[in-house]
Amino acid sequence: MQAEKNLTEALREAALAVSTAEGASALDDLVSALARILDVEYALVSVYVEPERRLLRTLATFADGRLAASVQYPLAGTPCEFAIGRTFGYYERGVARQFPHDQLLIEQGVEGYAATTLHDVLGAPIGALTVMSRGPLHDPELVESMLKIFAARIGAEIERRRSAESYRAIFDSAETAIFVLDFDNGAIVDANPKACAMYGYSCEELRHLSAQDLSSGHAPFTAAEARRH
Repeated sequence: MQAEKNLTEALREAALAVSTAEGASALDDLVSALARILDVEYALVSVYVEPERRLLRTLATFADGRLAASVQYPLAGTPCEFAIGRTFGYYERGVARQFPHDQLLIEQGVEGYAATTLHDVLGAPIGALTVMSRGPLHDPELVESMLKIFAARIGAEIERRRSAESYRAIFDSAETAIFVLDFDNGAIVDANPKACAMYGYSCEELRHLSAQDLSSGHAPFTAAEARRH
């Protein structure tokens, strides 16, 4: 009964966490919530460093009650090497002894370890969501459930960020002047470098202008014609 109650409460907290995490702090908020729900010292999101995929880079790390900076670490000789590609990798205890070349596990006295694979939109593995504890990691069913729930949300967030980065790269490198306008009032909300160079304004300066300010005022280059388009 107690186990059922714990699972129910964990599911409620997980649902709240994945539904409210948003913006630049989404990944940080998610690993913090995951660590709190499972009562572990560490929770981290790691992705492959492309194209060799010999290193992992952390996108979000919760360690000993606070967020930590991003780091890169070799994949070989770590439990992540065996966990990525699996639905669920789990070591209840003794993980540091089983991976003696993983200095982090040894230095931090990690005992329990669990991870699940993070996937891209096509289903290919891109990294791992991992939790670690200095004590034994009990209740594998609960741990697996939480990792899968959070991995789905984290995978979607990573894809969203990569899409935004790809869009930005295309937007910034375009050889055509591009303005992004507010649909309701026509205000300039963004402009690419080509537009800035063409009109002689910085992007921030353009955000304080309107299409009318950039129009000659003579047909067909009028503010009314711009609004119609």
